[in-house]
Amino acid sequence: MKIHVRKKGEHMLAHSGIAQAIHHQEEALRRNGVGLVARPGKDADAVFINTLLPGSVLAAITAKARGQLVVFFAHSSSLDIKDSFKLSNLLAPLLKRWMAACYRLGDVLITPTPYSKQLLKWLCPAHEAYSLSNGVDTRLFHPSQGKRPARLHEELGPPPGRKLVISVGHLIERKGILDFMEVARRMPGHDFLWFGDTPSILQTKRVKKALEEKPSNMHLMGAVQQSILQEAYREADAFLFLSKEETEGIVVLEALASAIPVIIRDIPVYGTWLIDGRDVRKVHSVDEAVETVDAVLAGRLSDTRQEGLVRAKERDLAVIGRKLVHIVCAALNQRGIHATLT
Repeated sequence: MKIHVRKKGEHMLAHSGIAQAIHHQEEALRRNGVGLVARPGKDADAVFINTLLPGSVLAAITAKARGQLVVFFAHSSSLDIKDSFKLSNLLAPLLKRWMAACYRLGDVLITPTPYSKQLLKWLCPAHEAYSLSNGVDTRLFHPSQGKRPARLHEELGPPPGRKLVISVGHLIERKGILDFMEVARRMPGHDFLWFGDTPSILQTKRVKKALEEKPSNMHLMGAVQQSILQEAYREADAFLFLSKEETEGIVVLEALASAIPVIIRDIPVYGTWLIDGRDVRKVHSVDEAVETVDAVLAGRLSDTRQEGLVRAKERDLAVIGRKLVHIVCAALNQRGIHATLT
């Protein structure tokens, strides 16, 4: 079996969850002995498509004409368009129709969680979808070995006793940047770091204004290399992710794999696999976030790190890769193509 993972247009989504998911797919396939081909051509038995760009539609149609299996990964839903980039709410109805048209081109439709699978039924009611995590590379994201890194502490120069709380994502309202900033404002004794960036032209007025008035203990770290992010997870005292809507959230998996305390907004996507008080801490408001972060940093709550690490290891790329290979092989066999690993 040979697979082409389409990456054209990936540079437009650099430092995004989708770009990370594409890399995860390739690595998961490699770890399970699947042959990857750089060009779709006629050598590929299946073509993986991850983006909703116009070129993806042409790629799917061309692959179908060649008789290749089109595997479309549904990373977005009709709900996570809201409160994202400038004009996203205004364009939401059009984007929703475009999203549905793209997903319907898939012979196989894969989405990260049972929650996002349920959302897909609204977009593509006639399509059966598989629920399969984007996974996490536990070789790269893992607990600290020995002494914890101190680069961020040295860079910020915090006085003794100040803790580091981090988050990762685009600078958009949906990712919870405004609430994260408010938590930082109410907890001046600690430092809050946000990794990730969004071009100013795409930011909403609310986000721009908030960033101009951010508290002094809120630090914008920008988009960084993965090696720096790995270190940041291991150095942080807590990971606070207040996103309002996700289909999974790869950064949550990365934080869990790094074995740091994880505090998330209680949204439906986490309802079935992340348990409050066991794997993570869940909050519903800024008030609860402040109270929970304070309790976690002070050690007043039971430790969730080891159980959280278990959840991450269950979604390691090698495990996800085996499941992905099974899905693709089954689809090819239904077409009368005997799929074997090269």
